[in-house]
Amino acid sequence: MNKLLMFLCMSMTIWSCSTSSQKNDIPTIDDLNQTDKKALLALMEKYKLTNGRVRKGRDYSKEYYIEKGLIGGEIYLEMITITDTDISSLPKEIYAFKNLRRLYLENNQFTDMPEGLSRFKHLRSVHMSGNPIKKINNTLLPNSMMGVFLSETPLESFPHFTRKDNSGYFQLVLRDTKVDSIPDFVGEMNIASLWMQRCPITYISPNLGQCVNMNDMKFEANPFLKEFPETLANMKKMEHIEFNWLPLRKIPDFVWEWKELDALHLKGCLIQEIPPQIGELKKLRYLRVPGNKLSTLPAELGELPIIDYIGAEGNPLHPRSLPKGFFPDRQKPTDSLPSLYVGAPDRYDIFSVPEEQVRKAYRVL
Repeated sequence: MNKLLMFLCMSMTIWSCSTSSQKNDIPTIDDLNQTDKKALLALMEKYKLTNGRVRKGRDYSKEYYIEKGLIGGEIYLEMITITDTDISSLPKEIYAFKNLRRLYLENNQFTDMPEGLSRFKHLRSVHMSGNPIKKINNTLLPNSMMGVFLSETPLESFPHFTRKDNSGYFQLVLRDTKVDSIPDFVGEMNIASLWMQRCPITYISPNLGQCVNMNDMKFEANPFLKEFPETLANMKKMEHIEFNWLPLRKIPDFVWEWKELDALHLKGCLIQEIPPQIGELKKLRYLRVPGNKLSTLPAELGELPIIDYIGAEGNPLHPRSLPKGFFPDRQKPTDSLPSLYVGAPDRYDIFSVPEEQVRKAYRVL
């Protein structure tokens, strides 16, 4: 018993010391250099910013993060959040933060991207959703930029962003905007992730296929987008696709060129069959095809080596209509069989709709 008590006391002492050490390791405003400290104090007074690491409650609208670099232990301001205000330009104090990584300026009054973003040599993401931005002129971004977020803005045309070295990862999020076409210059941007759900797209330039590093793409709820350019076959690194509520009628042929594909979502696309080429996607784990017109599934789908989930609710098929031997035993006894969902869609899913009603079925336009 005495040994047990001694062990518990030692453990509690070690945990207490560890916790205390962790608290002391959290950098504070006093750890910043004088330039950053002066600028941050000015912002805190003007916008009532709080330290995001010790936030109380769920208010994320005005905060900052101070970080300690892994190499050299440099202390720097990592993130600034100023949202839900009436600002229309970047506060001059922010330009003092040379090592800034993330900038959140959502739901303000910006009508264009902030000026001078290229001055932030380490900036990785800028979040501008909810601002009254209708058009963005050609904007130079730092080479470090990895993501621009412009959801829920009245943006009318595809934004043109330039990086002097655009070889790195770059995500562009344009959800719920009014962008109706993807122009030729998209091929110069080397986008790796493109989200355009609920945008009224009517034209996609074949140059989109020049974004050969694309691995994630989302289009949704657009009755006018009936086809994609075949040049998308060049996107050999594609891993995740969501083409939902689009009147495609068939799975585009270029999909079979995406050998790295892990997840394929084709919800409510009026698709009548899944061709045998699905068997060529050996890395496919996740397939969602609810609300289509499928009467059966190909045997090749059940033979995929690592398929883990097939969602086919809301289609006119029944387990008895599946090919004989669908989902053969895996190579190893310990391998689990994939999940297959058929029958009526649940209340959170979609309904199979007649083709003539497809426009009414979509949630926008």
